[in-house]
Amino acid sequence: MQYNVVEFTQIEILRSEALKLRHKKKIGLAIKALSKAVSLKGKTEDYEEGDGENLDVAECYRIRADIYFKRKDYDSAMADYAEAAKLIKWTMDYEGIARCYEKKKDWDAAIVYYTKGIRFGIRSGDGRANSYHCRGKIYLEHKKNYDKAISDLKKAIKDCWVESSDCKGCLECKEMIAEAKRRKNA
Repeated sequence: MQYNVVEFTQIEILRSEALKLRHKKKIGLAIKALSKAVSLKGKTEDYEEGDGENLDVAECYRIRADIYFKRKDYDSAMADYAEAAKLIKWTMDYEGIARCYEKKKDWDAAIVYYTKGIRFGIRSGDGRANSYHCRGKIYLEHKKNYDKAISDLKKAIKDCWVESSDCKGCLECKEMIAEAKRRKNA
């Protein structure tokens, strides 16, 4: 199949239009534009990870998933994050799925998806600190596995790209490490 510039451009236009509509709080129209954009997926040649169309379509799925997440439609959000992850394996898509499972209080599934986010963060070069932070928080607060919590929270600090003394997330991790040590020794 040959590269189809028209369809690629349509996807980009629809994605841009959806972002504007979302910003203007016209959520129904934004979802409609994003749905049209993702319907064009597969009508053009598939490219290697990170290339044009796959990246744009993945972003359309991700934007729509974010909208569903804010609407508390976690099943639809998870489905769209999963579609985005099939196209471009980025940490943020797995974190999105994990956040949905957290909202559903399915801690084991959330841990699985934060772990996938960590694994693909290595490959794609995007941040893993947030996945370590969130997984460590689950181990601390819900699984009562203080050793794993401490390990993940230390990794979150290590992987953080912000100077740890200036980072609110790192400060929170340090507080949670202290809490995990306190609970472990209690």
